[in-house]
Amino acid sequence: MWDNHFKGIIFTDCMEMSAIAKYFGTARAAVLAIKAGADIVLVSHTKDTQIEAFNEIKNAVLKGEIPIERIDESVDRIIKLKKKYGLFENPYPDEGSIELLGSKEHQEIVREISLNSITVVKDELGLLPIKGQKILTISPEMTPVSAVDDKVTTKLSFANSFVERFGGIGRTIPVNPDRAFIDSIKREAEGKELVVVGTYNANLNEGQAELVNALLEVNKHIVVVALRDPYDLLKFKGISTYLCAYEYTPLSVQSVMEVLSGNYMPQGRLPVSL
Repeated sequence: MWDNHFKGIIFTDCMEMSAIAKYFGTARAAVLAIKAGADIVLVSHTKDTQIEAFNEIKNAVLKGEIPIERIDESVDRIIKLKKKYGLFENPYPDEGSIELLGSKEHQEIVREISLNSITVVKDELGLLPIKGQKILTISPEMTPVSAVDDKVTTKLSFANSFVERFGGIGRTIPVNPDRAFIDSIKREAEGKELVVVGTYNANLNEGQAELVNALLEVNKHIVVVALRDPYDLLKFKGISTYLCAYEYTPLSVQSVMEVLSGNYMPQGRLPVSL
């Protein structure tokens, strides 16, 4: 159920993405999204699918599955926002403002947003900020895992970035390491002051989850940074320090480094329950 204390606008991602269309169906997912509190449902690509979603929502309202009050609430929010920005009087963008995109001011805003998003879920052993010299850092390279991921134009390794900032040894691992690889890394982690692991959808790649749990058998001083999906934590048994970055990009990695170093006090809050 939606949170009546939130006064902003909630957009969905495109409901035609395969993870939604395959498991729920785009039209049905549109209904579920509105019931959950979404104000604007995006169906971005196919006209027939847009019509199907519209009709499904309409039928859900007519059958009482979606209360008309739920629709009125979203309409009220959208109208208020349009009035706030004068979109009824001037609905078209100022083409001259295009030069502002990517400006230094905008880049600073993006950097601030990224920094404020980093979430320290827990730090039970007080491993933050990072200290020590005998540190092993492990992470996969950033690789697209679905059709909606950004195209990878540069190789990005959280482990390499960490070593550049803090020193120690860095290991870049496969997205789904096998048993032999896990055993090798496990041996290397013994006796280290700290092990830092960047995970990338470990909840979908069992090898990463097995690696973290194997590391816990030989070293309890482990910091895990979820570089995409916050649900990775559910795959681990006994992790004391866990951070969420929500995306695996150069900017988010830089923001994580600022938090790990203690230069920035994390402000992020989990958007989901773990």
